[in-house]
Amino acid sequence: MLTPDRIPHNWLQQKLTIKEAEDNYKQTCRYIMDRWNDFFSSVQEGDEIWVWQANFETANLGKTVGFPFGLCIIRKGKVIKLFPISIYTGM
Repeated sequence: MLTPDRIPHNWLQQKLTIKEAEDNYKQTCRYIMDRWNDFFSSVQEGDEIWVWQANFETANLGKTVGFPFGLCIIRKGKVIKLFPISIYTGM
């Protein structure tokens, strides 16, 4: 199972504002709005939102991660919460 402590920093692709995350990903995640709202309710002042993308070769996780990319909240340099996003429609 993918947990925040298993996201290596070399998976972090792009830092986003909350507005950018909503503009780019909220429509994709409309089927799971309760999880989306829970994720964003965890954001505190000073937190960063990043897009992460799995690199299976360097992670030593095989292909068991289940989700190739998503969003995460970074607080004081540490990933504290994940929002995995499937590339497949319908999640």
